[in-house]
Amino acid sequence: MTLQIEIMTATGTITKTQDEMALQRGLRQWAKALRGSDPLDRMGQRLQAAHPHLILAEADDGKIVPYIREIDPGWDELISESYDRDGNRQGPVFWRIVRRGAYFFYCSTFSLMRDQVISTWGPKGLAACDPMGTAVAQIESVLADDNVSG
Repeated sequence: MTLQIEIMTATGTITKTQDEMALQRGLRQWAKALRGSDPLDRMGQRLQAAHPHLILAEADDGKIVPYIREIDPGWDELISESYDRDGNRQGPVFWRIVRRGAYFFYCSTFSLMRDQVISTWGPKGLAACDPMGTAVAQIESVLADDNVSG
């Protein structure tokens, strides 16, 4: 037997199972443990506000597959987010844990230069570059339930 919980909101009623609520609680605890957020500087604000079209998606076999997102997927359900000024060798990273449908994703958004865009996405990727020759990209990894349940 699965317990369902109804949550009244201003726009209607949301029904969640007890398992879904436990998973979300676990995600928040996991994200809190990862957090060590730096205050947002200009780059952090840019990365936070970005809707990247240059995507590096982790395939089922663990390989990273670059593609250009043609249509903005809309808003994800935000579980947690933070900014890491010293994020990776690319520089600062704004990361989020989000839910899209039945899946949870770890998304790292970062800035890169024109030559990096061309070498990864080819000439079509240049459409994502600003006049200064920089673009914003995102790495998306699906989180397995055992990685997010806390």
